[in-house]
Amino acid sequence: MNTLVQPDPGLYIWTIVTFLVLLAALAKFAWRPLLEALDRRQDMIRQSLDDAHKAKQELERLNVESQRILAAARTEADEILSNTRSDANRFREELKQKAQAEAAGIVKNAERQIELETARALQQIRTEAVDISVAIASKLLERNGIKIRAIHKIAEGRPNAIDLIINKEIDLIINTPMGKGGKTDEGRIRAFAVSHGIHVVTSIAGAQAAVQGIEAILRKKTDVHALQDYHPQYGHPKPARSEALV
Repeated sequence: MNTLVQPDPGLYIWTIVTFLVLLAALAKFAWRPLLEALDRRQDMIRQSLDDAHKAKQELERLNVESQRILAAARTEADEILSNTRSDANRFREELKQKAQAEAAGIVKNAERQIELETARALQQIRTEAVDISVAIASKLLERNGIKIRAIHKIAEGRPNAIDLIINKEIDLIINTPMGKGGKTDEGRIRAFAVSHGIHVVTSIAGAQAAVQGIEAILRKKTDVHALQDYHPQYGHPKPARSEALV
């Protein structure tokens, strides 16, 4: 008979003993911690189910409460919309009037600014035209052999025309005024010239007449004649009769 299948009572006993020892070891060191872990897991699942149930109940309560709050909010919103429609119309009208007033103010300010800018541009053009005219006149005078001395405007520095008047370096002034008032350069120049006894010519025609008179003086001796000598048709005035006082 084969020894592998031959019954052996000793082997049976040792097999049973080994199994029992293994079973006792597993019960002590493996099954008990496993069972305790399963119990803890079961308790956690039960607690989670209770919490989920409570959360569901709380969610249902909150849902009911939110529905009530939403309904109240809709009612209040309808009331607010109803009350604000009239306010919105009133505010719209006020804003419209305010916008119209602001637009009118902006237009007025823009017109004023345009006027100021136009006046400033015209003044700048006049100044540039004067500077160009002075430059051209200086070139023409230099071409005709007349010495030119450029000086500053009164507000631009020194030396200027007032300095030359005070130092008696000017005998005749030809100044065609562009502005009005004593604060302008030409006004101050005329005032200083008159106070220092210097002749001032304020027009082109007067300047031409002055030049012609100076040329006549330089060419020949001048005589004094009455206007009637040049216009005899108007006749000579009769001599005034003197009477003695008694």
